[in-house]
Amino acid sequence: MLLISSNPKLLLDYFEEHKKISNQVEKLEDSSNDATLMLEASNLLNKCIKDFENLNLELEKLVKVFAVTPEGRLARNVKKLAKHISNTNELHIFKLLVKMVHEDKQHNFRHFSLGECTDLTISKKVIMMVGMTGAGKSLMLNNMVNYVYGVNFNDNFRFKLILEDEEFA
Repeated sequence: MLLISSNPKLLLDYFEEHKKISNQVEKLEDSSNDATLMLEASNLLNKCIKDFENLNLELEKLVKVFAVTPEGRLARNVKKLAKHISNTNELHIFKLLVKMVHEDKQHNFRHFSLGECTDLTISKKVIMMVGMTGAGKSLMLNNMVNYVYGVNFNDNFRFKLILEDEEFA
């Protein structure tokens, strides 16, 4: 079915040519000219082979364009769970849902959890980011998250773990 949608005009041309030659074959059968019948059947077969080779090349091109890597599949699955927050320059921004584990307002400290870890043998990773305001800490974390989830440059969406309005002043 994918072949039909990839180039319907080529298939319609093929079917019309097939119908035309089939009608000619029927007429030739009536005249019982075996040599002409074999020649026409051979021509039809060669045309079919060429057409299907062209369709196969188109299918290979489509598979390359729309191939999904395991990382890309992960990114698309996470996108379904994330919250769409904006659309800028045809780039959709999604907020990843995080769970606040601990907050200490007195010392400006927050602990968030992203996702669930079902394997207790895996050690936890802690990232501590320090730096001046505007140094790019949030940008760095957002870029790391997009890399880990397999978001490619050509994708039309990005994840944000940290939004600027959620940061401490």
